[in-house]
Amino acid sequence: QYCEYSAENVKNIFKKATEAWSKNTCLDIRENANAQAKIVVAKGPGCMSSLGMQGNAQGLMMGDKCMT
Repeated sequence: QYCEYSAENVKNIFKKATEAWSKNTCLDIRENANAQAKIVVAKGPGCMSSLGMQGNAQGLMMGDKCMT
């Protein structure tokens, strides 16, 4: 899920990353706004997220310097 204020480039970068993970690993990340356990991607002041599955909505902040 993306926060309503997530920049379009943040969405595109995260989508490309999830496609690569799905293609090259056993991870299968799908967009599902109704899921309880989900990643909420947002543009933020830095690059950060909690490690491991939290079992609920989990924030992933992507700042300008994360965009490599």
